[in-house]
Amino acid sequence: PDDGPSEYQSIPLDKIEDFGVHCKQYYQLPIEIFKNSVDTAILELLWNKYWIDTLSSSPLLHNRSFTNRMVQDCVQKLEQIDTASVTQSRFRMVIHEPKKRKDENPLSKVAMDATKMAGEQVQGLTNQAVKFALFSRCSCKAPEPPAEAAAPMER
Repeated sequence: PDDGPSEYQSIPLDKIEDFGVHCKQYYQLPIEIFKNSVDTAILELLWNKYWIDTLSSSPLLHNRSFTNRMVQDCVQKLEQIDTASVTQSRFRMVIHEPKKRKDENPLSKVAMDATKMAGEQVQGLTNQAVKFALFSRCSCKAPEPPAEAAAPMER
């Protein structure tokens, strides 16, 4: 009953340490956005002014520090699993405790975190590839004819 929601949600280790015993009660608050006609006009002006910056920016570069923190969090979780696995395997051998379900396995949770991060990176790289293909200067000239064919014919 106190295990929290059944759906897995990644919680960084530093947040677990901050919340302590309340870490299972970590949840997202619903966000509602209201927009009126003045907001619409302001957003349109901003878009018209900064649309080039929006298209030329890379989320991979902007989110670099966040991504680094997420990778570090995965590493810390893996190190915790590594140290805990030795103790748990010895304990399990002594009292013959059954293994945890697959979805309760901490390693599978870290794997889900890593998969999510990898998906975000692939999406960012795909976006960059599409932008490059659309906006890079393409030298799409017809191939030059061979030098022999270019020379005028003698009569």
